[in-house]
Amino acid sequence: MTMATSLVANSSRILAPSLSEDPEAPPHMSALENIRTLPVYLVDTFSDCAFSGNPAAVCLVDTEAQQNLPDEVMQKVATELKHSETAFCLMLHQHDAFDCTNRFLLRWFTPTVEVPLCGHGTMATAAILFNGLNNYTGQITFDTVSGPIIARRQMDNICLDMPVFGTMKEDIGSYAEFIKLVVADLPVFTVRYSNESQKLVIRLCDSCNRQSLEEMHPDLTQMMTCVTVQKIRGVIVTLKGSDINGCMDKHGKMYDYVLRYFAPWNGIPEDPVTGSAQSVIAYYWSKKLNKKHMYVRQCSKRGGDMTVTVREDNRIDLAGKAVLMMEGKIRY
Repeated sequence: MTMATSLVANSSRILAPSLSEDPEAPPHMSALENIRTLPVYLVDTFSDCAFSGNPAAVCLVDTEAQQNLPDEVMQKVATELKHSETAFCLMLHQHDAFDCTNRFLLRWFTPTVEVPLCGHGTMATAAILFNGLNNYTGQITFDTVSGPIIARRQMDNICLDMPVFGTMKEDIGSYAEFIKLVVADLPVFTVRYSNESQKLVIRLCDSCNRQSLEEMHPDLTQMMTCVTVQKIRGVIVTLKGSDINGCMDKHGKMYDYVLRYFAPWNGIPEDPVTGSAQSVIAYYWSKKLNKKHMYVRQCSKRGGDMTVTVREDNRIDLAGKAVLMMEGKIRY
């Protein structure tokens, strides 16, 4: 049993108080008293404005709510909300508080499965705690199945301390059928695989441009059934930035690299902006570009910008902005 599962299983009570059990209460009261509520927020991450970046739902779960929020209910909530990830931030101790505690348990669910790491879901959670609930600690540690992730304020950004997942070079020919399903006839420079994250990295040749990457239409259905890729659960397509291939922001600043990310195996046809993808490719690009600090664009329809710093301790700092879009309650 994981720590996350154990905490969910061994906690107690619900968020909403029970209604009266008076036998003379109106008939509808017995139905209403079983309704539970859960605070939920919607955050656009890796963006400084609404309707861009990557939206994530965040549910805050205190210790009294956890007994009535087993894994299957968390998965149903994520399926209902339909965002690429729904984050569940769980208190670790009875006397914790979301506005002043600096350590929580964090889990992430796609519409179909729980995932071991999610950068934008973590950033969304930190944004709610720091900016929505005015948590004054300045630095929060999230315990996850991928290890502790530290979120901290960095001026008007939120910075995440993320792990690095190594990649190994793969034979392009072994993936020829699959590569064609993803990038069609675009020329491929190299293919790498991360065993820890089960992500395949396809780097396009430098002769490609940003428009080619953005106009790419992977065959997601065939990708899922291709017999040569049973070990793959996510695909990163990336391109080196330059001042002549369109990899510039609206202010004329060049991106060091750009990417798109696809994970239909996890119920995510295309993820708008993927923090966990940087755990896979930032180290590679740092070596190729001979840079520690990089400016990155994810070229989905919504799109999003981030900065990535590769550290000496085999971790990365991933920084970006986030916008609170909506808050409310789930009734179940």
